[in-house]
Amino acid sequence: MGGIGFGSSESPVHNCKYEILNAIRNEIDEDNWDVQDMINYFGHLDTEFITLSTRRNRYQKYVQTWNSRLRNNGFEQEIFDNTKSIDKKSLSSKSIEPDENIDTICADKFVNIDQSFKKFKNKMMRICNINKQYSSLSDNEIKEIFTKFNKKEKQFYINIVNYPSILSLFMGYLMYNDVNFMNTSKFEVDNLKLNDEGRLDRSDGSDMGGLSRQMITNISNELFEMKIFIKPSNSTKYVFNPEFKFLEEHVFFLQIYFEKNVKKRTENEIERLKYLQRMIQTDEIYIEFYTFIGRLLSFFLMNSFKLPHHLSTHILNSFIYKQDKIKDHDHIFYVLNDFPDISNTMLNIMKTNPEDIESYGIEYNDLYKIQYDKKDGDAVTSQNFEQYFIDFAKHLNIHNTIPVSENRNLDIDFSQYYEKFTQGFNNNLRKLFQKTKISHLNIDKMLTKEELNGVILNQISDNIFRNISFTKITGNNNATDIEEYNNKGHQYVEKYRTYIHNILLNTNKWFSKEEHDTFIKKMLEFWTGIDFFKPEINYKILIEINRQTGYAVSHTCFNRVDVPLYQTEKQFFDKFRYAVENSYNTFTIAGGKGK
Repeated sequence: MGGIGFGSSESPVHNCKYEILNAIRNEIDEDNWDVQDMINYFGHLDTEFITLSTRRNRYQKYVQTWNSRLRNNGFEQEIFDNTKSIDKKSLSSKSIEPDENIDTICADKFVNIDQSFKKFKNKMMRICNINKQYSSLSDNEIKEIFTKFNKKEKQFYINIVNYPSILSLFMGYLMYNDVNFMNTSKFEVDNLKLNDEGRLDRSDGSDMGGLSRQMITNISNELFEMKIFIKPSNSTKYVFNPEFKFLEEHVFFLQIYFEKNVKKRTENEIERLKYLQRMIQTDEIYIEFYTFIGRLLSFFLMNSFKLPHHLSTHILNSFIYKQDKIKDHDHIFYVLNDFPDISNTMLNIMKTNPEDIESYGIEYNDLYKIQYDKKDGDAVTSQNFEQYFIDFAKHLNIHNTIPVSENRNLDIDFSQYYEKFTQGFNNNLRKLFQKTKISHLNIDKMLTKEELNGVILNQISDNIFRNISFTKITGNNNATDIEEYNNKGHQYVEKYRTYIHNILLNTNKWFSKEEHDTFIKKMLEFWTGIDFFKPEINYKILIEINRQTGYAVSHTCFNRVDVPLYQTEKQFFDKFRYAVENSYNTFTIAGGKGK
């Protein structure tokens, strides 16, 4: 339909235009179309101004009729107005960069495909060329999008200490059942403890930024530590774990919390809490959980929080397109990125004589149980090999990543949870990604922590270099004392700059490479509450000239580390390392890191 010349002079087009519009009116509401979407979708051959205006007015009335968000004045028009300016920026040579990785895949993978699979080759090349045209927005352009996108109201979240932070946030999501939950850049966290009587008591920590950043850091790691996402042995990326289940202690935690919160509630709130208590005992809890995960990752993207590992190409593209917009051959493109060894084997078969395929004796269910209703699966032939490749790719992307060779849980079908995940993702954000033509690689960059390298470590060093100072002299002092005090302060500023630089670049070789990378992440978290470098943060050091002993103390609420005077670099290193290692993931009452 996208190729129809909707405004052409050919009568068949004019005669069917209302039938076409009526056929897509549900899609207009579901996908939140505006006038420009109508123009982009149908196109037009009109050149006269009056005809164009008439066409646009007709589209305007139609989307206002069938888009419920426009009827209710809830449409975030400012977001898309802002996007137009970003579209213009993206036309510059600095903004649009052809994706060389995608182009390389196209050139290398499909060159020698047998002529009998020519249609397959052409489809895959088209997909690659489409991806090549995606834009790559700069960090500043991305920030501009999210600044306009985020809600301004502050939200409050609770974090139950000694339990996974992701459960605390999920609990709030279930309780409040609010469409705006996790849809803001302003939020604050209260630390609470669940005592033996099941009562929640306030814990240490007043959130001035440190607690909320620490909670998000915890959640980013828990997504992988709890095995919500896993990396299959034959994949390069992380996918949903089809076998994920809450531990008994996690179910008990949710159950006891909802049970204790029935008191002092309205009748409707009590009914919801009772419903949640029942739901936790069934698999229905996972319907809610994966919708929550979609909401959570929207929240991460909007607030520039990052994950420690790369998610699959299919998951990343689900942030851009709804599942019904992802086509069969798109799935093949995704597995070529994420399961390179086995998909390359498929392509190699397509490069051989098609008549030989039957002799390989391949069946549908040899590697993965793709056909759930059959024990062995259909035989793979030259006639159905392309369809087999499609079914194989869709199975890995949506249904199940457990190989037949592992002989466990092969009948799990994860697709309904995958659908809930994509529904949880913010649809206006998805619309933004489509309008700005962002590729999955750009989203991967936004969502994944960069590997530590010399460039980043030097950036951290330069940042600290600019933000190191010493305490001011107090009391009544003569000029000589003040000068001596300031000279001492400047000397230690220079020393500590060198010491920190040496730690960052590991020039003293006090760490192995693996130990060094782990320590730097802990150090950044000690400093700010998040374990990756954010250039917009000022990483401050305050040298306490009148303190001669003790360890470094961090204040994550304002990104500062206080250090006393040390006599040698080795003493500085030992004391600083001890502070980082032994205060990991803990807070004092002020919200800063403990010693």
